[in-house]
Amino acid sequence: IVSIVVDAINIPIGLALMNNGGSVKQAKKGNPVIDALKEPVCWAPILAVILVLLDIKFPAILDPNFELIAKANSGVAVFAAGLTLSGMKFQLDKEVIYNTVLKLVLMPAALLIVGMLFHMEADKLQMMVLAGALPPAFSGIIIGNQNQLYERTGTSSLAFSILLFVVAAPFWIWITRMVA
Repeated sequence: IVSIVVDAINIPIGLALMNNGGSVKQAKKGNPVIDALKEPVCWAPILAVILVLLDIKFPAILDPNFELIAKANSGVAVFAAGLTLSGMKFQLDKEVIYNTVLKLVLMPAALLIVGMLFHMEADKLQMMVLAGALPPAFSGIIIGNQNQLYERTGTSSLAFSILLFVVAAPFWIWITRMVA
């Protein structure tokens, strides 16, 4: 549910920013927010959040169909991201370093500080900090690739974040245990 809510917030903002910037494929005029909300990748998570909040359930007969989609979803996303990553030449520049440090160091550090200020339980604090350190979602590079925006920097940032998460995760587990 948290992932759906994050998607319902982040994807419309990202699409609106891309539409407002005038991407190569989408040289639309008009309201970028309205244009973004017309995209299924944007309105589907919002609809999902509304259905969950209203406690609307689909008939049980549809469960096998939705289970199949749910099981295939992450695999298809990883496959599509892999295709995107394989087609890009990685670059290491200031922006990629900034993005990686922001995601693997600054975000989890901020969450650790906030969690300590609110006296969170150690296990919950550790989960929150690790969630903050997780590499960015694949959906961002897929959407960027479709719109021919931020492709090389986005994929490079994602690749380096994934590689360095192997070091960051044990570090944040250790540091969270030390302070909790």
